[in-house]
Amino acid sequence: MKLAINLAQASTLIESTGAYNTILLRGAPGVGKSSILKTLSQRMPDYMPCYIDVANLDLGDLAMPVIDRDSMTTSYAPNARFGIAKGQNKPVLLMLDELGKASRPVLNMLLPVILEHRLGDVNLPPGSIVFGTTNLDTDGVGDNIPAHAYNRMTVVNVSNPTTDEWLH
Repeated sequence: MKLAINLAQASTLIESTGAYNTILLRGAPGVGKSSILKTLSQRMPDYMPCYIDVANLDLGDLAMPVIDRDSMTTSYAPNARFGIAKGQNKPVLLMLDELGKASRPVLNMLLPVILEHRLGDVNLPPGSIVFGTTNLDTDGVGDNIPAHAYNRMTVVNVSNPTTDEWLH
């Protein structure tokens, strides 16, 4: 049997280690993984909460090319949904929801966000927290994360809530 933590413990884990360690929460559909962003944003008002529904992203939803005609190079401007606009220095609380349903190109583009807290050439503000959610492989809902992506995160199983946890 694998160790599993409840949602309150998962929130505490993300809050205490998320600035230097990306946590991936794995659990059955409907147990409340997606609600953790709201819980964390209430506990961490100095952070800008950003919800990314990874299952619905295409490459153009992550960043768009910007051409520097003087140097004849291209860089990428991140989509506003990532909360890292020019001059925005507030740490970001970035939730990558349904990470296991990402298309391979989108997942590859998100790997530096997960490991290095940067999207393209743009770093997340210092202290930013990145975490993800996914369903269990055994749930049969299409979640699949390759080993090279799992290696960039601390993967934690989330238990099904008890009756008391559902009521609170």
